[in-house]
Amino acid sequence: MQENKITFLLTLKDRSEHTENWIKNNYNKKFKFHIADGSFGDENKNILLKYHFQNLTYKHYGIDESVVTYINKIINSINDIDTEYIMICDNDDYLNFVGIEKCIKALDKNTDYTCAGGTIYSIFENNLSPNHHNLPIPFLNNSKLHGKKSGFSVFKEVRRDYKYLYYSVFRKNDFKKIYDFISNFQLKDLFLIEMLHNDLTLLWGKYFDIGQNHYIRLMNTKKSGANSYGSYYHKRIFFDKSYRSEVDKLNILYCELFNKKIHEIEDIQSNFYLWYFNQPPRIKNIFFRKIHGLLIKFPIFKINTCIKILNLYFSFKKKNNV
Repeated sequence: MQENKITFLLTLKDRSEHTENWIKNNYNKKFKFHIADGSFGDENKNILLKYHFQNLTYKHYGIDESVVTYINKIINSINDIDTEYIMICDNDDYLNFVGIEKCIKALDKNTDYTCAGGTIYSIFENNLSPNHHNLPIPFLNNSKLHGKKSGFSVFKEVRRDYKYLYYSVFRKNDFKKIYDFISNFQLKDLFLIEMLHNDLTLLWGKYFDIGQNHYIRLMNTKKSGANSYGSYYHKRIFFDKSYRSEVDKLNILYCELFNKKIHEIEDIQSNFYLWYFNQPPRIKNIFFRKIHGLLIKFPIFKINTCIKILNLYFSFKKKNNV
C-alpha cells in the first residue's frame, strides 16, 4: 500500500492524561498524524512536542471556548492536511490499522463511495492497572448502511436504529464539504452536529462496510470531550428550549433536502427520540449479556493483544464464511 495516503486527525481539548498513551499505542510511521489542539492548558503541548516524528504535526488552533471554535479548528485542520483520506480520532480510543488499511483499499477501488469503516468495538480499562483492558465487545455495527443509496428512506432507517459514521475513513474533499456545510449552518449542539454530519454523509455519498473492526472506543474514560461544552444528551429535547429550537431548525433543513413536508420530518424525529429512551438493551440475549458482564470484570489485556485477537477473529470468520 502506498504510504501517507491518510491523515489521522486527533482533536484535543485538555484531557492530557490520555494523550501520551494514545501516541504510544496509535503512532504508525506509515501514515500521517495531525494533532489539532484547542486546550486551555499546556499539558498536551508539552507532551506532544517531545515527539519529533516527521509524519506527526502538532498545532494549537486557539482555545476551544465554544462549539463554533471547535468546528473552526476542524475546518482549519482539514485545510492544513494534504492526504487523500482523513479520519478523525479521540485521544482515549484506539486505531486498528489492519481494518483501516482495508478501508483505504475499499475507497481506492470504489471511487463512488464517500467513506468506509467497520464494526466499532468497546473496551473498559482496568482502574488499578492502567493500559490493561477486557476483551473487546461489539459496540456499533453499521453494516446495514453498506452501499445504501442516498435519500429519504436512508434518513428514516438511520433514525429507526441510530448508527453514526463519525469515526469512518473519509475522502478528504468530501469530509471538507460536510464540515463547510456544518459551519455555515451554525448548530450549537455537538450531538445534533454529529447527526447532521451523518445525514449529509449518506445524502451526498455512500458508506462502505469492510466487515472488519477498524476502531476501538474506551468506555470508562474519566472525562468526555463533548461534555466540556455542556450537556448534549437527548434528554435536552424535553427541558431545553434552545435545543428544541435547534431541532426545529434541522427539521426545516431536512424538508428542503428531502423535499418533504414539515409534519413528515417531525413525525420521524419524534419517533427517534421515543426510540432513544425506550430502546432495548444493546445486548438483547440474556446469555450474551451475562458473557458481556463477565468479560468486563477481567481487564487484563494490553491494547495490542486486544487488537491481535480481534484481527484473528475476523480472519477466521472470513476464511470460514461465518
